[in-house]
Amino acid sequence: MRPQRVLALRFSAMGDVAMAVPVVCAAARQNPGVRLTVVSRKAFAPLFEGLPEGVDFVGVDFKGAHRGFKGLRRLAGELAALRPTAVADLHAVLRTAVLRALLRGRVGAMGVLGKGRAARFAMVRPWLRRWVAPRCQPQAYAQVLRGLGLAVRLDGSPVWAPRSLPL
Repeated sequence: MRPQRVLALRFSAMGDVAMAVPVVCAAARQNPGVRLTVVSRKAFAPLFEGLPEGVDFVGVDFKGAHRGFKGLRRLAGELAALRPTAVADLHAVLRTAVLRALLRGRVGAMGVLGKGRAARFAMVRPWLRRWVAPRCQPQAYAQVLRGLGLAVRLDGSPVWAPRSLPL
C-alpha cells in the first residue's frame, strides 16, 4: 500500500541535504496525491523553496526547542500531529533512530538508509581483496523511498524553475 504522507528525515551536512532535494522533488512529481514532508534544520529551508506541489518543509531547532531527549520527544509529538503514514530516515544516526522509536506505533511503515559500512570497510582493506563500487547518495535516498512503496526515478529533470538574473 502506498503511503499518503511521508516524513523524510535528514538533519545535517548541507551537501547531503542538498542531494536529497532532487530525490524528494522526483518522488513528489511521480507520486501525485502523496505529501512529502522534509524534516531538517531550519537553516536548510531555502533549499526546499519553490519545489513542486506535495513537498513541505519542517524546520528543526536542535539548539533551542528540540534540544536533547526532551526536545526530541517534543519534535516527535509535532511530527505525529502531521499524521504521517510513513517515515523515510535518510540519515540513519542516533537522533533519527530515537525519533523513529518515539514515532513507532503512530506511523505505519519506516524506511532506513543503509550506510554501507561493511562495503566501505572492505574497500579500504586490501587483504579482503574485494572492491565495491562507491554508492551514489541520491540513488540511496531514492532506494529508501522505493522501499516505502513510492515510485522514484531520477531522470535529471530540473528541480527549480530557472530565474532571470538582474542586469
